[in-house]
Amino acid sequence: MKDEKTPLLSLQNLCKYYTGSNVVVGLNHLNISFRAGEFVAITGESGSGKSTLAHVISGMLPYEGGEMLLNGKPTSHFDSGDWERYRRESVSFISQNYGILPGSTVLGNVVSALRITGMEKGEAEQKAEELLRLVELWDKRSRRAAKLSSGQKQRLCIARALLKKPKILILDDSTSAVDTHTDAMIRKAFA
Repeated sequence: MKDEKTPLLSLQNLCKYYTGSNVVVGLNHLNISFRAGEFVAITGESGSGKSTLAHVISGMLPYEGGEMLLNGKPTSHFDSGDWERYRRESVSFISQNYGILPGSTVLGNVVSALRITGMEKGEAEQKAEELLRLVELWDKRSRRAAKLSSGQKQRLCIARALLKKPKILILDDSTSAVDTHTDAMIRKAFA
């Protein structure tokens, strides 16, 4: 059983390097902890490592040094199957390019994501309606995702990210500029 004082996620002297003709430091001995229910904004100049940090925390990029602890347990020994399970069960990642299906409808974007998990069509449509109402896109359900405004695309991404009720929701770069109304929606979804 997890001790309530144990952070959900903790980075201890975490290092990430990019190698090519030169070695570029992405993260250099980073120490930070995140608690369940905490909302955190990471700010900094372009190229300062914000996206690298988001990709490492989400399990999409490996780290080379230090440790990332999940509920107090190390992840440095994780193999590809462990990382896949971590991404599937614990993390939802909203990228700079939204990651939606532009040719599909708003409803289709959410239903297809639910169907991939094995959910029956009727149940998926019902759950999709619930999520789209939460992010105030139900009235846009028949619109193609490509025709949405940037803010609406962001909310569609949030609806898709909330499908699995992640422990960790990461909004990378441009999508992190969440307006107050959308921020309230996300907080309500996690309540």
